[in-house]
Amino acid sequence: FDGVNDWIRVNHAGAYAFDFDTQSFTLAVYAKIQPSLRPDGEFCILQDRFGNNDSTYNIGGRTVNRNDLVFSVYYANNPPNPVPFETTTSVTPLLNAWHHIAMAYDAGSGIAKFYVDGVQTGQSSRMNHPYLPNTGNTMTIGSYFSSNGIVELFFRGELDELRIYNRTLEVCEISELANLCSVAAGT
Repeated sequence: FDGVNDWIRVNHAGAYAFDFDTQSFTLAVYAKIQPSLRPDGEFCILQDRFGNNDSTYNIGGRTVNRNDLVFSVYYANNPPNPVPFETTTSVTPLLNAWHHIAMAYDAGSGIAKFYVDGVQTGQSSRMNHPYLPNTGNTMTIGSYFSSNGIVELFFRGELDELRIYNRTLEVCEISELANLCSVAAGT
């Protein structure tokens, strides 16, 4: 992904249309992050729009100022605060090296846990309100697809082994995934 205009769009429904009220899931990916070309350093690795195409969850980050990775759920029908929860890692992403990034969401507890290289680095609880059902609109890999159709926040780097699970993986499972390619992690 060149950070300028490379991205993948996945139109979907069904299995990938998560319902934050009732469905647990885990997102996992290996990422080799390069500095974003945007002045604010923001980028998006994976994003999914849901509801009436006005709400989203995403994994992304910033390579300028805050230097972090973040999992966010933006819920447009929750004024005045459209962000029910955001989990920011306490780990500054190491640029130009492979790292395993995972987010595990447990619908029963409403807790999202963020992992980098198999180690939990952040946790957040969602606010207690019903979400719009996920109608399975558009998932993007390597960019953010806004509700008005603008593609932005392009990811610059490489991605591998993107996995989406329809359950919350246990810590040992995430650690095992993170160590699958540990020999090649620095190359």
